[in-house]
Amino acid sequence: MPDQITLRVARYRPEQEQAPTFDEYVVPLRKDWAVLDGLNHVKDELDGTLSYRWSCRMGICGSCGATVNGEPKLMCATFLTDYAPGPVRIEPLANFPVIRDLVVELTDFMTKLGKVKPWLIRDEEQPVEDGEYLQTPAQLDEYKHGLPGVRAGPEVPRPGGDRAGPAVQPRLPRRRRTRAADRAVAAGGCLGLYLCGGVLAGVSQGGRPRRGDPAVQAHRGHGGRQVAPGAMGTAMSSQSGATRLYKPRVRVLWWLSRRSYLLFVLRELSSVFVAWTVVYLLLLVRAVGRGPARYQWFLDWSAQPWLVALNVVALAFVLLHAITFVNLTPQAMVVRLRGRRVPGPLLAGSLYLTWLLVSAFLIWLVVS
Repeated sequence: MPDQITLRVARYRPEQEQAPTFDEYVVPLRKDWAVLDGLNHVKDELDGTLSYRWSCRMGICGSCGATVNGEPKLMCATFLTDYAPGPVRIEPLANFPVIRDLVVELTDFMTKLGKVKPWLIRDEEQPVEDGEYLQTPAQLDEYKHGLPGVRAGPEVPRPGGDRAGPAVQPRLPRRRRTRAADRAVAAGGCLGLYLCGGVLAGVSQGGRPRRGDPAVQAHRGHGGRQVAPGAMGTAMSSQSGATRLYKPRVRVLWWLSRRSYLLFVLRELSSVFVAWTVVYLLLLVRAVGRGPARYQWFLDWSAQPWLVALNVVALAFVLLHAITFVNLTPQAMVVRLRGRRVPGPLLAGSLYLTWLLVSAFLIWLVVS
């Protein structure tokens, strides 16, 4: 193993640069050194102007989140030896405005995080005189598992708007009975959850975090690709006007870069075809109400090749809309029966069964 490794660090100095660049630093390669140790060596010994965040050094606070060789990581828990012989590419978290070097603007994220109330909320609070709430080590480990979710935020192409994004998804439910539905709505409802489909691979039907890193789940679920600093972006003033932030631009066709984004846009587009289907059915009802002649005209009009093709495409999009809605319902809605939560697979299965029965009834009406 070599005794040195090269760090290729993204630098953005708003007073002298319009977009990020890269500087290279050679640091010692030691078995117990994390990426954060390498940056601290650069800061202390080589270049005191380098800016980055860190706090606890225990993999909890998320302050030292950065993009390391293309993946969102906690620098304090990511070891240089895993990237030997190097170089190690260190960049800011993607899709956040960059204040300086590796420091990104988190105000918007922290505001949305507060909206989902990422703390224990019980349906019934016990009196103080009853004593403390007891929690087993296994339960504590389960709850702590969703904490490093800050790094999952960059996996959303547009973190603006009201959606809280994947970083908060593992934080939503802290126990089985914790008003998960309200939190799901705060996180963006069905559409917000659908956009965060990569992270939902790590969230159980009960809404609790599964084993696995939420940031890495999001990154892998979205294909693991991102735009390098400086490739596209614009400098912008902060709210105070004192600092020029660098905000990476998002391409018009960003949704073609990853399968999850494409599915999200297709589902949004499906609403247009759902609307067309409703209009078409209303025209059918209107034609039936006007008598046999008008109904025959409607059938002849519907037999035109272009209209047949349109309805086939509309059917495909309506099916996509319905299937994604049903699949996400258990994660966006809490249904209780006699005080107990209905399991996600049972809820989705009942919706599919209802869909099947209604469809069979309509087919029977048509052919009978």
